[in-house]
Amino acid sequence: MEKVTRLPLDQDRNAERRRLHLREITDGSDVPLASVGEELRAARLRLGEDLRTVAGSLRIRKEHLEALETGDFANLPGRTYAIGFVRSYADYLGLDGAAAVARFKEEVAEAPQVPPPDSLVFPDAQEEARLPQGMILIAAVLVVLALWGAYYLTRFANKMLHQREQPVAEQSQPAPAPEPALAAAEDAAAPDAGSVATPEAAPETLAATIDTPAVSAQTFGSSDPAARIEVRALKNDVWLRIEDPDKNEVLITKELKAGERFRAPPDRPNLVLVTRDAGALELILDGVSTGTAGQNGEVIEAMPLTPEALSSRLNRR
Repeated sequence: MEKVTRLPLDQDRNAERRRLHLREITDGSDVPLASVGEELRAARLRLGEDLRTVAGSLRIRKEHLEALETGDFANLPGRTYAIGFVRSYADYLGLDGAAAVARFKEEVAEAPQVPPPDSLVFPDAQEEARLPQGMILIAAVLVVLALWGAYYLTRFANKMLHQREQPVAEQSQPAPAPEPALAAAEDAAAPDAGSVATPEAAPETLAATIDTPAVSAQTFGSSDPAARIEVRALKNDVWLRIEDPDKNEVLITKELKAGERFRAPPDRPNLVLVTRDAGALELILDGVSTGTAGQNGEVIEAMPLTPEALSSRLNRR
């Protein structure tokens, strides 16, 4: 006959319930029950307890209590939880919880149809709590790295843009006033505002963009009388940039007022013009207007500012 241990009574239950349990367990049954689950079920039935009521009192799922009573170990949770269920259920019924747990462990170890006891062990509560904390820590590190990378890239981009906008060398001093005879010759050679020669493509556009010149319009750049090329602003706040790629030098970066002009040095043969509004800049070669640098609002990044380039514009007219 299979060896079965009879569950002793819990000494902490009240005397009345303990006497009832002794009488019901011993009367008419000299042979112990086959399993701890059957022992638990018999004790519950003798006490007249409903399984659903017991589950609600112990806060254990009814399916788990049924699995304990029927010996269905496969439907029980991890070993740690199952042992806790057995102890709580036995104490509730007035049985010895420690003896019930010891008997349950023996039955689980001898059961061939269920995995060995080691495979029933689930991570305890402390181990499960550590995993989310580790994931949160890793996520926090990744977020910090992403923010630092975005900040670094933003600073790098701003630095490069600042270096691009910062002129290497800017000649912003106004040119000295020309001699009276030279000024008279320039005034006679330069056409007035009403007769400015413009490209055939946009004569009306040029007239529409001219603002009233400032009273003290300045001239920037070279004061050499041999200078042939001028760039004149037709509107206020026109952004102009003149570069010399051969020498990697910026001659001017400035917002011009209407009437202000830049005179290109004659010893710089390969200058280029950069602007954000080509239609607001007039290009002049040897005192003759060649029209605007482009259309209103047109952005120009590197327009050749040489006598040959401006002369070809006049030939196309």
